[in-house]
Amino acid sequence: MIETFTDAEIKMPWENVGVKTWSHAHLNMHIPWIFVEYHVVNGDDQVSGMYILFNAEQLMQLADDPAMKIVNAYLVTPGYINKSMRWQMDLLKSVSIGYAKGDAQPINRFELADATEYFYPNMKLKSNFIKDQDVYISQNR
Repeated sequence: MIETFTDAEIKMPWENVGVKTWSHAHLNMHIPWIFVEYHVVNGDDQVSGMYILFNAEQLMQLADDPAMKIVNAYLVTPGYINKSMRWQMDLLKSVSIGYAKGDAQPINRFELADATEYFYPNMKLKSNFIKDQDVYISQNR
C-alpha cells in the first residue's frame, strides 16, 4: 500500500534494528487510511509519534497495548468517498468492525466527530451493518 524507494532512505544513528527512515513514500491506492497520534510512557520518559494504518484491526492492536495512549485518531479519505473530490482528514469519534447481513466479509465502520459515518469497503452499507465489536472510541468527547 505504501511504496518506499531506496534513494529516499535516510540513515539515522539512533534507529533500531529493522527500522528504516524515509524522506518520502508513495501511497499507491486511493483508499481510506487512519492517522494516529500516540504517546508511550516509559518511566519518566514520554515518547510521542504517529502511525499510518489501513484498517480497524491495526488500530485495535494499538488500542489494546497498555503502554500506548492514543491521543487522536483521524480518518483520511479520498474524494470519491467524502464527496469533496479531494483528500480530507477528519477527527474520528469511533471505529467498529462488523458485517453486512448475509455476508462474512468484515466491514470497518468509521464515525467522525461530526457524526458522519463511512463504511469500508462497502460504502453503502449503513442500514445493513451489524456491529461485532468496538475498536476505538475517542476520549475527546
